[in-house]
Amino acid sequence: MSPVRRVVLLCTFLALVSVPALFSAGEKGGIGNKSSAACDFPTATFVDPTAVALGWPTQSQGNVTLGNDVYVAPFAVLARGQAVEVGRESDVQDNVLVDASAGSIVLGKDTILAHGATVVGPARIGVDGVKKCEGTKENPNDTTCRVFVGFNARVDGGATIQRDAWVGHLARVGEGVTVTSGTKVKPGRWVQSNSELKCRDRVPRKQKCPAEPITDGDRDFMHAVVDVNVEFARAYSELSSSAITGINVNPCTHFNPNSVLPTLGGVQEAVPGFPNRIIGDVRMTDTEGQLEGKMGSGISLRADEGFFFEVGSIADEGANGAPGMEDNVTFHALEYPPDFNLNDPTARLVLGSGGAYGKHIVVHGGPQTVTKTGDGVSIGDWTVFFLSAIPGPTTIGAGSLVQESDFFLVRRQPTIGDREVWMGGKKVWCVEWTPWAPEQSKNKCSAPSAPIPEQ
Repeated sequence: MSPVRRVVLLCTFLALVSVPALFSAGEKGGIGNKSSAACDFPTATFVDPTAVALGWPTQSQGNVTLGNDVYVAPFAVLARGQAVEVGRESDVQDNVLVDASAGSIVLGKDTILAHGATVVGPARIGVDGVKKCEGTKENPNDTTCRVFVGFNARVDGGATIQRDAWVGHLARVGEGVTVTSGTKVKPGRWVQSNSELKCRDRVPRKQKCPAEPITDGDRDFMHAVVDVNVEFARAYSELSSSAITGINVNPCTHFNPNSVLPTLGGVQEAVPGFPNRIIGDVRMTDTEGQLEGKMGSGISLRADEGFFFEVGSIADEGANGAPGMEDNVTFHALEYPPDFNLNDPTARLVLGSGGAYGKHIVVHGGPQTVTKTGDGVSIGDWTVFFLSAIPGPTTIGAGSLVQESDFFLVRRQPTIGDREVWMGGKKVWCVEWTPWAPEQSKNKCSAPSAPIPEQ
């Protein structure tokens, strides 16, 4: 019997057994499959053991304070100098940097710092602006105002992001800029003054305008993200200490009720001592031993929300002799839609063999769209590959955003260079800053990129 089949049968059995029969009173759960009704947990805040939050929970070695129901994901860093305050029901996702070395940082209630984002102090996010938002068609009674900072985006010192605002993927908010309530900074744009945002409400807006009004769809998205991460804060807190490190199970949640181990080289196994985080139903061609030679550090592959992931063999070597999967890589996927049959999932990420993954990239799937790469695809440093598909072999440049683009549907494959924004299969503009060298001046679309530092 295959390892996968054995786990399926085990989970089916566990679903029929009451929770008290699995764990003694007061004992936290480890591996197992609980029904949705068993996934209701009390208020809690969870910081992944790989994350750095100096001062939490005792404040004896730093000055980070976290509210209730906060989730801090693998390899996030909240530290360096002055105070960091995170309001309740906020989330600091994988490989986020909250750098308070030059000034304090305050994150208000319901603040989302998405995968790979950077916030430099002093900064205020989700604290100022409107206090009550209008409900949407999908959530008519929801008047909570949230705020979103996107994948690999950056908020510079002295900036303010008000409630009910949005900073797009790979966008940048410059020093002293205030993104007001109701404003959405477009992906890849670098806003360096408040005057640049005044074009937000002009009709028609020209493409050069870096901002647009936030939409009900954006508000619904933020509502869902906060709900998911509040549940993560509570559910991860219920896992045993041996189940929250290394290669391990996902927690029981309403949107992913089966706790499943990753599969490496055809074998399902937990390896709590593994230096990177591989969580849930991640099915990798490489064995644990092979991964040790192909992976850098700070890597988080989480199939705890959308699942499952199929990851072909990682390239033996990346650019400049680096590992095939470089440092601070994040794989994740959004939850399935509410009417989806969770007992019959389809893969959210399907990544071909021989893939090379640059430093600080984000590869992300969606609720219905399968994010897919063919064999021999290389993704450059700091790139975000989201809700997209591309055949191989090919190379995607560094610092680019590829979103909602299916290149399997086109006859001639495009060349995706450095610092480009592709939406709906078309190049729409450039990324106006250099993520791996933020000290560089603002880019023009035709300007060459700064050289990427070698390992």
